[in-house]
Amino acid sequence: PTVGITYFTGQWWWCFIPFPLYIVKMVLSNFFKRKIGGYTGDCLGATQQVVEVAYYLIVVIVWKFI
Repeated sequence: PTVGITYFTGQWWWCFIPFPLYIVKMVLSNFFKRKIGGYTGDCLGATQQVVEVAYYLIVVIVWKFI
């Protein structure tokens, strides 16, 4: 989606959206490793859902300031 948004809006800074998502993923990974001692399939699914919601929130917030 980020490539499409970048292409259709012509604004290159949309390419920076994945960086905060990577930070969210790393925070969740460290949380799961610390709390349950590992990273299971359920944790992977939860991480995917949280990162997807974070992506949509970031896009909406950034879109508001265009």
